[in-house]
Amino acid sequence: MDENESPSLHSKLSLLPQSSWFGLFTEALYRITQEVNPGFGIQREALDHVESLIIRLMYDIAAKKPFTISDVEQHIEKTFPAPLNVWAVKEAQDVLGKSSRRHRDRSAVLPFQRIHLMLRENLGYKVDTQITLFIVSILEYIATDILKLTGNYVKNIRHSEITLQDLKVAMRADNVLMDLFYHDSEDIPIISLNADDLVSKKVGSLSYEQTVKDLVHNEAQFLREVNMIILVFRRALFEAIGDRSGELDAIFSNISEIQEFTSKFLGFLEDTVEMCREPEIPFVGNCFLEMAEGAEFEVYEKYVKDILNPSCLRTLNVVLQKPTTIVYLNSQGNGFRLAVKYLLPKLLLGPVFHCLKYFEYLPVLIKLSACENDKYDLVQTESLLMLLKSRLEQKCSSLLKKKMANQFDLRFIPGGSGRSALMKLQELQRNVDGWDLKSVGCSCVEFILEGKLRKCGLFGQKLGNTLLSAAADASRKNFKITDRYVFLFDSMIVLCKSTLPRRNASSSSATVPELRLKELFLMRKVEAIDHDDNDELKYAFEIRQRDSQSSIVLLAADPDEKCTWLAALLMLQTRSMLERMLDSHLEAEHKRIPLLVPSPEEYRFSEPDSEDNIVLEDYTSSSGIPVVRGATLLKLVERLTYHMYVDPKFVRTFLTTFRSFCAPSELLQLLIERFDIPDPSSGTMAAALLSETENKSNMEVSEFDSLLRESLKRLRKEYIQPVRIRVLNIIRQWIDHHWYDFDQDAELLANLKHFLKRIETVHTVVKWTRSLQNIIDRKMETCEESKGFQFASDPPPIEMHLAVIPEEYDLMTLHPIEIARQITLLEFDLYRAVKPIELVGAAWTKKDKDKRSPQLLKLIQHSTKFTYWLEKCVVECGNLNERVAVMNRILEIMCIFQELNNFTGLIEIYGVLESSAIHRLYHTWERLDPKLLKVFEEVKQILSDAHHKLIRERLRSINPPCVPFFGMYLTNIIFLEEGNPIFLKMPLSSQSSEADSTTHDCEKPTLISFAKCRKIADIITEIQMYQNQPYCLILEPSMRVSVERKIFFLKMNYFIN
Repeated sequence: MDENESPSLHSKLSLLPQSSWFGLFTEALYRITQEVNPGFGIQREALDHVESLIIRLMYDIAAKKPFTISDVEQHIEKTFPAPLNVWAVKEAQDVLGKSSRRHRDRSAVLPFQRIHLMLRENLGYKVDTQITLFIVSILEYIATDILKLTGNYVKNIRHSEITLQDLKVAMRADNVLMDLFYHDSEDIPIISLNADDLVSKKVGSLSYEQTVKDLVHNEAQFLREVNMIILVFRRALFEAIGDRSGELDAIFSNISEIQEFTSKFLGFLEDTVEMCREPEIPFVGNCFLEMAEGAEFEVYEKYVKDILNPSCLRTLNVVLQKPTTIVYLNSQGNGFRLAVKYLLPKLLLGPVFHCLKYFEYLPVLIKLSACENDKYDLVQTESLLMLLKSRLEQKCSSLLKKKMANQFDLRFIPGGSGRSALMKLQELQRNVDGWDLKSVGCSCVEFILEGKLRKCGLFGQKLGNTLLSAAADASRKNFKITDRYVFLFDSMIVLCKSTLPRRNASSSSATVPELRLKELFLMRKVEAIDHDDNDELKYAFEIRQRDSQSSIVLLAADPDEKCTWLAALLMLQTRSMLERMLDSHLEAEHKRIPLLVPSPEEYRFSEPDSEDNIVLEDYTSSSGIPVVRGATLLKLVERLTYHMYVDPKFVRTFLTTFRSFCAPSELLQLLIERFDIPDPSSGTMAAALLSETENKSNMEVSEFDSLLRESLKRLRKEYIQPVRIRVLNIIRQWIDHHWYDFDQDAELLANLKHFLKRIETVHTVVKWTRSLQNIIDRKMETCEESKGFQFASDPPPIEMHLAVIPEEYDLMTLHPIEIARQITLLEFDLYRAVKPIELVGAAWTKKDKDKRSPQLLKLIQHSTKFTYWLEKCVVECGNLNERVAVMNRILEIMCIFQELNNFTGLIEIYGVLESSAIHRLYHTWERLDPKLLKVFEEVKQILSDAHHKLIRERLRSINPPCVPFFGMYLTNIIFLEEGNPIFLKMPLSSQSSEADSTTHDCEKPTLISFAKCRKIADIITEIQMYQNQPYCLILEPSMRVSVERKIFFLKMNYFIN
């Protein structure tokens, strides 16, 4: 590799972001985000930031003019921090080994061919495709690492979208990435944090729903910590010593049972939350009770007993002193052996405190629960766990006192501890001399720990590495011991010295302590080093800067304090490495235990995605989920109940529009078929496992049987259970929002009941089955009633005019304000009664429109007859003065319609005044009120636009309630229905393959245009948005009856002749 970088090359590369490189990686980064964080969205500015970082790395590699892969490896070894330099190269080598020369562009997500051509163009020499693929694989690995790290952080703070702020915060907490991109740079982007966003609320200050979300979140984080203990620490010790002496059981006890318990409990909680739609509260009492009745919580008693036994730490220390253990752990990474010694004991206490947390949640949930059945389940659980709670609290009493003395959260992902650095930094700004918040506090997100330590040195010089080795030869009187008050943040450690306290001016006795800043170290530039006790120095540890090798030695007061500080320091020092090790192990576990779904011959929904059955858009939705452009009906139902994630927008669109391409009875049969996943036989699954397993010839029978059991367990956990839950969730939403399908089809309802009755024996879904049956019973017993709304103010009183009895009600005897109000209430009721089923497929234009769109036709007929009635009132007047009065009254009603945002009424009156019968009354128009005419001209300007552009702008600018003009929606639906086929045209190869199929008509395309369904669903969603907010007006029944009678009994042929 040419180490002398060409100035012309550097200048050429510096121009690339503004020209051709920027935007090249965007689509690929979207895909990577979706792969590593399914269901999460990412803002464009965050994506641009990741792209800029990737381009910087590519410039750095390309500027060295690599001619061989070895050149690239050497550069990465020198410039990438450990362990990223090893893992990135290994990943690139794996990709290179698996790729073929003909299909190298398929080996990478990033646009390999375009990058290769642009590198050749800008480097000025022919670059081998293997070198380009190697570089692209490195860049893809780094991009995946950044997005995975940020996704974990976003999950931890309970957001669903990655922002630029999230990206910067997550990267700041990762020493490896900070060293990679900002190793020698002090120009790190400043982030602004809100203290309220980082301080978590205590259990008990939340609502029931928020408490459940907090519980689910804590369980997910705890499961990851347990996986860290098992897959990273336990596996490392197993590789070092094996398990011949049972030492691992003495150290880790039954941690695997804790993992199984947490995974099962978390599954129950997540299923409960998923089955509850947004307005409902997910009651979790049944989840607790089921675990308590099965004595599942008892696994914690053995764990607490073993972990708190002194033999646990003694065994760990014995294992760590073995030479083989020392060699192996040191080979795993810098600081890993110390992490096993100091951090692992703290992690092993995590399940103990987590179990006690359950006992805190129960009384809080009992107090907050508004459901008697849920409260009963929680009380029963609390009663069943009472003895266990008493025994555990008795065993943990001394441990709880220690925790209160040295309390800090061992959270590997930033944002989880809930201890905001901002408030502590502001406190230091007030109390520490020499502290500048702007210069030193901008990079901190979390505050970890604080306390008193002692700094140790020799008179006349610092106690460095060489001095510590000679400390045994020095007498204690040569040591210089000074007190320090230490603050540990996630990004820095601050050492302060106490100064003489000064008197507070407001009090004669109170004193205000003061500190002076003495030393400050950035955590990404230092490492913690342990030192054994000797006669002169006890409980000492060292903080050493990597670059300058300068160091500072600190002394703790006792062994526990030393362990606490080293655990906190090592957590910050090694957490990026440990997180990557955990992700690597989890990925390896997924590869080792394949997800073996039934074959397409056994289960139609397991057919792999291809261009013949599903087409995705070139973009992803805001939630990070791929957008379906077209698919077969089977693939649409598969995505509707997808096992990996839930797409609420896809579900709403499908349930709104499926009748245009599928009958309700067919959909129910497909959902039943989707639910009935065949239980794989041992022979079939074993054969599939053999074909998927590498090195199967070297695998023993017992090992294969174990792998087969684990594969079956993964299939049930990650595929069968999620699919079945989502099928039932779809049926629930179908019943809740589209009950008319079942109300109008007795056979469809009978088939649904038969299905629910059949699956009552499936243990994992029995409670959801009963819930669905109860919902059906309620739907059948009570008709849908109008919802009661709570208004902010009382409705205005009814305005009376000349008429006082219903027989005298007429256009001129009723008050114009009240006429407009009552007509608006009538038209809003008609508008709100229209169902989505009446709009799909332009049902109101078909021959059976009276059956398919009854409510929409009522609204259309009302508008037509109301218009005719107003025209009749004008033309039936006996003289000019009466016509002028009637038309002024119509214009007054129009003004009230405008105030009430009744666009349907405005269109009706506009149609009346622009009709030929009224428009030609020139003398009448000349005598109308000028103020009313001016308002009419303003309304006319809005309504006369054929494309309804101004009406749409007005709708967006107002606040509901309102009555939109339904005609503009119908026009848009007609254009979409007529201008877009419901089936996509398939490629020639796909059509030829369909010709051999006996289940499909060869002339009929099979890909349903879901993009068209999405557009129609968007229109229907906008219609429904205005159906939810009613008017704060009083309905006057006698006026409603009188107006309806005059309108609906009007002779339609009145103007004939």
